[in-house]
Amino acid sequence: MNLSVAVRRPISRLAAIPVAAALLSALLAVLLVISSASAAPTITTDKAEYLGNEIVPITGGGFVANTDYDVPVIRPDGSIVTGAGTETAGWDTVQADGAGNFTYFYQLNSILGTYEVRVYPSPWSGNLGETPLATTTFDDSPLTVDFKQCANDLLTTLGDCKWIGSILNQNKAKYFEGMSVPQRLLFTNIVATTGDDHTLTFSHQATKAGIHAYDWPTSYDQAIAAATAAGTPFTDLNGQACDAAISPLTTLECQSLRSGNSITVDVPDDAFVSKDGSTQNRTNAYELAFGNRTIKIYGDSSISSASLALSHSVGNGGDTADSDINYTLTWTSASTEILIEMAGHLAKSGTNGDGWGNGLGASQIAGGPYHFNLSQLDSDSVGSQDNQIKGADISPARGKIIIEKQTIPDGDPQTFTFTGEINTTLSDGQTAEKV
Repeated sequence: MNLSVAVRRPISRLAAIPVAAALLSALLAVLLVISSASAAPTITTDKAEYLGNEIVPITGGGFVANTDYDVPVIRPDGSIVTGAGTETAGWDTVQADGAGNFTYFYQLNSILGTYEVRVYPSPWSGNLGETPLATTTFDDSPLTVDFKQCANDLLTTLGDCKWIGSILNQNKAKYFEGMSVPQRLLFTNIVATTGDDHTLTFSHQATKAGIHAYDWPTSYDQAIAAATAAGTPFTDLNGQACDAAISPLTTLECQSLRSGNSITVDVPDDAFVSKDGSTQNRTNAYELAFGNRTIKIYGDSSISSASLALSHSVGNGGDTADSDINYTLTWTSASTEILIEMAGHLAKSGTNGDGWGNGLGASQIAGGPYHFNLSQLDSDSVGSQDNQIKGADISPARGKIIIEKQTIPDGDPQTFTFTGEINTTLSDGQTAEKV
């Protein structure tokens, strides 16, 4: 009987190890692809609200690795443009990396409202009725800016303050050289920044055709004191600081803001030397009469610090034509509402300590108006924010009539009575004056 025996050849265990490793590696790769494809895709932005011209980083995850996707961003007005900021109609295509992730940057163009971001497989037909793979939204924050100035002769009583955003002229205001024109600035919906640090840039015209316009900022209290000294006092500037025209706050909300957190900011010294002499000498003379120049900031949260810096648009002696003084105001606060109060000092003619010389003060500017304007908040434009005043409608600084009685012989007890602009009775050596 013949027996047939099958003999199995043993497989070397050492030879089997590379094969198993290769199979395991392939299996893991398949699992990664399956996982990448099956995870629910998501897109996010780094914050919910942005300012007008910021760049929005859009991050996607959970997409199929190394695959193209179309990312339309639907603006508040319904339009769709690419993310380059060129207003080109259409959308951009991105490619997910090996892990199924991507980052896409979208440039805003100050169209306020809610934006919707969608992701579709590429190429997308452009049909918004199709179901996207992922969506998210963000807001181009409606930062509001209310920038007005005080018209002190527009209401029934001279000295009552009506806040307007238009030009000041003889039909609305009565200002003299040496007075300060109150400026009121309200921001609402301020977007948070790293460290809660915020920066506002603004400027005012220093000279127009070589004639001095606004020469420095002052506080409301200094504006009140200077108006009183000029014989044209404000009725109640602080009491009228929150009128019905402030937007979008109500008068009560403004008053609440004004009674809360605040910080006083010193206006810095100014080393600029005008063609007409030292600026600092004139600010020293002003401060001798009215105290240190300041502006004030109010916020709906605490303000831990603030500072103001300045620079001139021209070099020393270069203010022979139009020139500006540029300011950078910084503060640290989580406030979403900020109220800034300051006033623009109207440059004086004359040879007094704070005057620039005969015929060189703000009332001598002919032609068009000059300006107090805002530029940027946290490096973003705040739009066209420009308060104007017409130089030809400003009056020269008021002089004084002084009457002094001197008798011969000295000490004569007889008195004299005067009527008219000055109504008084004087004895020997006494004086009376009228601004």
